[in-house]
Amino acid sequence: MSYRPSPSMMVSLLALVVALGGVALAANDGPWLLSANNTAAAQTALAARVSGRTLRITNSSNRDGATALGLFVKDGNPPLTVNSNALVEQLNADLIDGLHADELVRVGSGGSEVTTSNVTFTTLVHVDLDIPASGFVLLTSQAQFKTQSSACAPCYVHFRFHDQTATTTPTSPVQIASIGFGTTDIIDVPGSATWVFPVTAGPRTFALESGTFPSTASIAVVNPVITALFIPFGPSGAAQTAAATPNAAPAAPVRFGPLRSDGSRAIIR
Repeated sequence: MSYRPSPSMMVSLLALVVALGGVALAANDGPWLLSANNTAAAQTALAARVSGRTLRITNSSNRDGATALGLFVKDGNPPLTVNSNALVEQLNADLIDGLHADELVRVGSGGSEVTTSNVTFTTLVHVDLDIPASGFVLLTSQAQFKTQSSACAPCYVHFRFHDQTATTTPTSPVQIASIGFGTTDIIDVPGSATWVFPVTAGPRTFALESGTFPSTASIAVVNPVITALFIPFGPSGAAQTAAATPNAAPAAPVRFGPLRSDGSRAIIR
């Protein structure tokens, strides 16, 4: 006796074969099929009035590359559009305007301290930073030095940066400015400096310091300013991983010779 399945049984068997084969094409206006490929010729929309997520997708696999969602578009098209500028918590973005973070800001410095100073330095102003990770701090400063002492013909102002938190007390090269012409006229000389310190994570204090030569010179410092900027990337774009290396030990102190006829002094090495 032959047996011929009913039309409804044929439809059920066909659906089962397609599902087991892992390939399924959902027709327009049809249901989504799980564990299958679905296609549509028009936009598919999902709307809901719920207090939580409208849609939740969970991938419990622990295999490499397992994600909850994949978005694929043609080159040049954005994979996602939104209608809100609200903060998305824990969203981790890799590029900013097509650039990596180490391509946005890098820092480096170079210098050679030919002479050092034997004056006594005092702090003019300081800045505190809580460093989040190993990197670099870019310091800039500005101040005005004034005198109307006739004894300054000229006098000298020495100023520098000092990383006061480092145990090895690293300092920047000393900047030297001359001031005064042997008159009681008010002389105003600007001073500015820039330097980069390597740093490790933790609280740090950086100071702008100055001293005078001779030590009895009557020189006022007006409106000293110091600014500090933490930068995680060095000149090569790589983040610093090793411990910060202090500046080289200073050379022998510089000494100044007697006054010349033009009011200058020679540096004695």
